[in-house]
Amino acid sequence: MIGFISQPKPNPSPFAGEQVFHIILDERVNDRYVWTNGKEYLSYVKHDDEKLDKDLGTWIIGSEPGEDNGYVYLRVNNTHTLSPIGLDGDGVNWNWLSNKSWKEQPQMRVVCVDKYAPTARYYEVEYFDPVSQTAHNSFLVTDFSPYLL
Repeated sequence: MIGFISQPKPNPSPFAGEQVFHIILDERVNDRYVWTNGKEYLSYVKHDDEKLDKDLGTWIIGSEPGEDNGYVYLRVNNTHTLSPIGLDGDGVNWNWLSNKSWKEQPQMRVVCVDKYAPTARYYEVEYFDPVSQTAHNSFLVTDFSPYLL
């Protein structure tokens, strides 16, 4: 579970549901997990618009996962992280829609609220391509489960 902390006071929270989101392990959008609070979705949107930097993506909260249509967002470098945990701060801030305009929330953070802090486990696999006669390395990402190893 992840939660939003350090929201401004008084809290004009835009969330229709709770401020804690649970991972949906069997649903991914744009190669990232989808999170829900029961009413809204937190998901990652890739930017294909040539006006925007192609290295940017957006974690966004809205009514449909994977849609660039919502009311809370965090614009980030197109990293390979599977969640928005630890991507905010140092000038990368959450924004939310309030009174028809976007309000930057520099103090707001997303944190893990589970009893354990989930981490993705990466394994490097080397394989040999008999056609090209070359070796290749690839990375596989496993689940967030702490019981894998």
